[in-house]
Amino acid sequence: PPANTGDPGSVGYSPWGHKELDTTEPLTPSLSVSKCVKVPISPLRFPTREYHCHSRFTLERIEAPSVAGWGSPARPPLSWPFCLQGMYNATTRQVETELLPCLQHFGLRFYAYNPLAGGLLTGRYQYEGKDGKQPLGRFFGNSWAEVYRNHYWKEHPFQAVALVGKALEAAHGARTPGATSVALCWTHHHCQLQGAHGDAVTLGTSSLEQLEENLAATEEGPLEPALVGAFDQAWRLVAHDCPNYFR
Repeated sequence: PPANTGDPGSVGYSPWGHKELDTTEPLTPSLSVSKCVKVPISPLRFPTREYHCHSRFTLERIEAPSVAGWGSPARPPLSWPFCLQGMYNATTRQVETELLPCLQHFGLRFYAYNPLAGGLLTGRYQYEGKDGKQPLGRFFGNSWAEVYRNHYWKEHPFQAVALVGKALEAAHGARTPGATSVALCWTHHHCQLQGAHGDAVTLGTSSLEQLEENLAATEEGPLEPALVGAFDQAWRLVAHDCPNYFR
């Protein structure tokens, strides 16, 4: 498998990424175990504006998450990452303001993660039930749960989810499609990503069944205008408190 320096369980893991001038150190153990000499894509955590990358291994792609849009053009073209990764979903759209136009201007790709807002857009969580029994997932039962709650566990995001839910019921009645399916349809048909230019959506999964369901949702057609409008209204409701896409 490809080297993965972003997973605490992986060989060669570095908690905050690569040293400024060298990607070799964190990649060496992983490449040795996997017997690979080429890395399809490697994440660069917390890059600086002066970052330069060198390694004795072949790096086909560099992925730099959480970079501010105004920071990208300052880099010499040859040292730019291949793509940037950031939070992007129907109720987390801060990247649309400046980052996506910047990347599209310079021909860089954007890989969106959190298409379901950590699971909030599935509709299975209740704002008032934070201190009660909750299903395990992004918000509860793992080391990143507090980070995700700080991002999304606020009154307005839950109001936004309820708003979309009402629009779903009005549009489909008793045959309402799942909230997960609708949120993924928005990401694949109504956002500002450009698949033809290499933009992509990262789908996380906790089981094969969940992966199959999410992949099936990406094959569904565009949403009705009323639902697209409901997502736009939901975004306006939470935009003032949207978590920053950059660190």
